Amino acid sequence: MPEAQATGEGAPRVSKRIGLALLSVWPGLPQICMRHEVAGLAIATCFAVLINTALVATFVWTEALAVEWLWAIWVSAAGLWFASALATGWWLWRRHPERFRQVNDQLYREALHEYLGGRWSEARWRLDRILSADQGDCDALIQLGTLCRHTGQTEDARRMLRRCRELDTAGKWRWEIDRELAYLSEP
Repeated sequence: MPEAQATGEGAPRVSKRIGLALLSVWPGLPQICMRHEVAGLAIATCFAVLINTALVATFVWTEALAVEWLWAIWVSAAGLWFASALATGWWLWRRHPERFRQVNDQLYREALHEYLGGRWSEARWRLDRILSADQGDCDALIQLGTLCRHTGQTEDARRMLRRCRELDTAGKWRWEIDRELAYLSEP
């Protein structure tokens, strides 16, 4: 750990967390940056509609809404902002990708150990846990596809390997994926 601090390896993670926390100024932006585009766009759009409606009804078209509705819109906008900031803070504190990456790396090593030992169900359980946290983990997908081929689950194996091939990170595994799919095509 002291070596990582001396080389500055920890700095990008801290600055990324601070950057994401600062993006909480506008609800939805941290979610978009965390690759939750649909949820982030939905939150940002709802907040934009609420805040724009509140601002227009308060300062431009003052007789458009009754005071009760105006207060309800302001409270809703503030509530959405607060909930989004709180959720972002919680996520950065408890569920940051760096923590998941460490857990998934450990699970992958354990799954590989179980796989090489022929303990298919234990390996499958660990690979499924990795994929429940990160559905785009190419290493886990190809390993699970290979495991399914060895256990005779050819349809599951094809599905996992095809899903893996569609990922952007599958480039390093292209040859292996094609070879596994070729094994599955043989009679």
